[in-house]
Amino acid sequence: MSSAVLVSTRGLKFRPPPRPAGCGPEEFFVGVWWPRSEAIVVEFPDDAESAEGPNWALAGSRSPVAEDRRRLVHGDARGGIAFRGYLLEPAVHGWCDARDVLDAWWERAPDVPNGVFAVARLDDRIGELELAVDALGVGSLYYRRWGNAVLFATSPRYLRLPGDRLDALAWRLRISAGSVTGDDSLVEGIRRAPPGCRVRFSADGSSAVESYLPGDFLGAEVRPLDDEALERVEAALHRAIQRCTSLPGLSAVLPLSAGHDSRRILGALLQLGVPFDALTVRIPDRQGRDVDARFAIELAEKYGFPHRVLDLPRAGPYTALDRDRRLLMHGESLHHTWILPLCNSLPSRPSMVFEGLAGDALGETGYVRPALVRPDVSARELCDLLAGQAFEPLFRAPFWPSREAACARLLGWLERLPAFQRGEWVFLLTRTRREIGAWSQRLVPAGHVTVYPYVDLDYLRAAFAIDAAAKIKDSLQHRCLAAFHPELAAVPGSRAVPPDLPRGEIRDLDALELACLRALDSDVKGVDAARLREVLPWRLRAMHRLARRSRSMAARVGWWRNAVLEMLAVERHARPAWDPADGDGR
Repeated sequence: MSSAVLVSTRGLKFRPPPRPAGCGPEEFFVGVWWPRSEAIVVEFPDDAESAEGPNWALAGSRSPVAEDRRRLVHGDARGGIAFRGYLLEPAVHGWCDARDVLDAWWERAPDVPNGVFAVARLDDRIGELELAVDALGVGSLYYRRWGNAVLFATSPRYLRLPGDRLDALAWRLRISAGSVTGDDSLVEGIRRAPPGCRVRFSADGSSAVESYLPGDFLGAEVRPLDDEALERVEAALHRAIQRCTSLPGLSAVLPLSAGHDSRRILGALLQLGVPFDALTVRIPDRQGRDVDARFAIELAEKYGFPHRVLDLPRAGPYTALDRDRRLLMHGESLHHTWILPLCNSLPSRPSMVFEGLAGDALGETGYVRPALVRPDVSARELCDLLAGQAFEPLFRAPFWPSREAACARLLGWLERLPAFQRGEWVFLLTRTRREIGAWSQRLVPAGHVTVYPYVDLDYLRAAFAIDAAAKIKDSLQHRCLAAFHPELAAVPGSRAVPPDLPRGEIRDLDALELACLRALDSDVKGVDAARLREVLPWRLRAMHRLARRSRSMAARVGWWRNAVLEMLAVERHARPAWDPADGDGR
């Protein structure tokens, strides 16, 4: 074991949580900071990549695809840095050389950083810890208190302590809102670093949360969806992609679907002359048609870029991948098992993976009901949507807090958000940030860097300011494709499927997802009857049992049953990552 060299008063031993069997290796960092008035011994496994200081300790994964030994945690005379993700100015990512990472965050750190990242800065000169994430908070970073000490990590599963309990209120909102809300985690005591903020813990043990975004960051005036707006956002997207391609030592990979988001990125890469490899997972649409792969192949043949099509595995391997997905998501997202074949097929060299996150939300608006994207939409209206009265029969069981408690927590968060385009901003901070963004933050293997051109600050501001109601009527994404890439727009896609497109001989995604659900149900089948009565009222318990035998019933009740099963699995199978010890730390 390696340990911080201190006179011990307390001890912490890190025990890595279970690792995925079929995907990975997982990319993570984890750390401990404590005030200098205390002394803590921190022990990591011998094979961990670690760094230590007078009142902190860090550990993290290493890159298996870099030629030299690249890691996410570093230390020098100034202190420690744990950095995952990327900055665009200066152009640096988590797998860069240690000197570049340390200099970027100590000497060249921008006041308003552009990129998607999670960073912990441990300043030995003043004994302070600072945690920060990007403006939208896509970068995955969590923290919790342990006495006066602070534990932090890129996943909540790396912060579990003995005796932890599920946060019933966060789980209630996770079900009713369709994603985790605010800066909650699903475990009591663990918080997620808020978007666009620095969370500071000072040498005297005090803490503060400060936004680094200017007060007018999101803008103040709603703009029309006109030709000028199209030119503005297209130019911003090109700049964003150019900035991404300036990240050193990475080759470009584009996950190419039949949707607008990846196709706009494709158009920009082609116009900029950036070499890239494309990957497409062959999955059926709701009518069983092979839309993504069919038209991606057509585009690759037309433009001559390297392209691979990946088929979904059979039910057995697919459910095994889903277990890995559940392990890594820790209950925070129910989707994207289908993406794991792509993650496992990335090149055996460091790559930047272009992800279209936020493209649709910014281009066609998230909430497609005009009432929810009005400029004057209130926090109460959004609270009513996210708290969802249709779910009340589920929440009559003893486990669940009241709707009043859920609304109080939601309103406490919503009322602190900027009022400008509030409905758009709430969608981005919930569904986009916490649900959709989770796959690329948790499932892409160590050594690669996921880049998000639609989250570039220039693009985010330019697209966010456009009238959301106009985007419901007239898609910004479609108009940009038609105006600037008409040849790409002419190739059919998921938004314009030819009516005579035949069904393909491809895997039945519904059948695969049902197999995953049955495997999940099997994992929690041993939950005792008393616990099930706490979580589900009698009528829903009966439907749950029927869904074990009926595919139609499983589909009918999946909106609540899947999340409840995930919750029970997290409760039953999660393991503490830290073993606290008193006295001399043994």
